[in-house]
Amino acid sequence: MLAGAEAPASGDVGWRKGITKGLLAQVPDFGNTFVYAVLEEVFTDLQQMKHQMTKLEHLLGIEQVPAKLEKLLDEYGRLQQQFGDTGGYEYVATIRRIASGLGITGLLEKEWNALSGGERTKVGLACLLLKQPRLLVLDEPTNHLDLYALDWLAEWISQYQGSVLVISHDRAF
Repeated sequence: MLAGAEAPASGDVGWRKGITKGLLAQVPDFGNTFVYAVLEEVFTDLQQMKHQMTKLEHLLGIEQVPAKLEKLLDEYGRLQQQFGDTGGYEYVATIRRIASGLGITGLLEKEWNALSGGERTKVGLACLLLKQPRLLVLDEPTNHLDLYALDWLAEWISQYQGSVLVISHDRAF
């Protein structure tokens, strides 16, 4: 209910307007796609901005009218600033960093349907960490993680800017 996955039997769960929530699904399903595409999908807005910047770059290369050129340059500058401010130049490195930390780098080029249940859970966790919701609800996040990934996740959570609710039988974690 806290993450918005289920409605309460009665009453309401109230949240500040615009708050983002994320829940680690026990058995995530992303259809028939590659793991890297699953993780990259988190950054759809950035990819659209990058595509728009590429179109503007092309137009800048062929425009001859000074007034139109200035308008295109202004639009490109605004879009480039927004792209940089929202992590556009770092998102590929962020995907690689989280994949490495969770020990799923070797899965990035595999198809989702070829993954085991544990591998799917790790990829689902990576996807959730990439989204960085204001409220992060982790239900048994240590399942299927080795010691390195456990330590990495604990450190990642300790640096997290939002709120984290962890449900776990792993008391050490």
